[in-house]
Amino acid sequence: MKIKHITPFLVLFVVWGCQLGSDSGCSVDEFIGLNEEPIIDSIFSTRDAILPQDTTSIFVEAHDSEDEELSYTWRSDDGTLSNSTGQQVLWRAPNAGGNYEVHVDVEDLSGAKTSGSITITVVAQESPVVNILSPRDGDVMPGLGSVDFKVDASHPNGIREVLFFVNDSLVGADNSEPYSRTWNIEGKSGEHRLRVEAFRVDGSNNRPGRDEVIVNLEGATRLDRN
Repeated sequence: MKIKHITPFLVLFVVWGCQLGSDSGCSVDEFIGLNEEPIIDSIFSTRDAILPQDTTSIFVEAHDSEDEELSYTWRSDDGTLSNSTGQQVLWRAPNAGGNYEVHVDVEDLSGAKTSGSITITVVAQESPVVNILSPRDGDVMPGLGSVDFKVDASHPNGIREVLFFVNDSLVGADNSEPYSRTWNIEGKSGEHRLRVEAFRVDGSNNRPGRDEVIVNLEGATRLDRN
């Protein structure tokens, strides 16, 4: 038998009983038999990454140390659940890409409860949004030293990599914000086309986001001060 409601009088009575019945005393928790929370063994889904409006089945496995029957209650940050109870649910993704959490509460007959969650990635199909911050389209610069090639890129699932091109030749890559590349312009002149391509984190190389600018470099010679 488990006692759900404990009063101060009951605790004093238990302590007194422990002292009378044992030279070494006993644990109040042991005497009363307090209920323990259920334990969630695992939460898993048939697919961890899906497209907008697609579905995936989610399962929970749990046990109770006192072998009580367990009940399950589900909820989600967004999207739609096929039902809110049971060890298995079907979750339909929302229209927008991103990472979404689905939560489950596991409760035994005595009212002890524990919670867990799983994260499902909804892969947005749109291309990343990318803009070259500097240099700007139409900039005119002397061909001396170097300039910072700076880019802003975003996607609901994140950016995996940004590639930098000058006149269709790859000059570098960056996979962390702020996205940038130093471009050596020493001794260069004429018109140059700068292009960037941004790829989303799902690993697909299709439909990268793109932006480009045209800059003009003026031929320049450094003066020898000696």
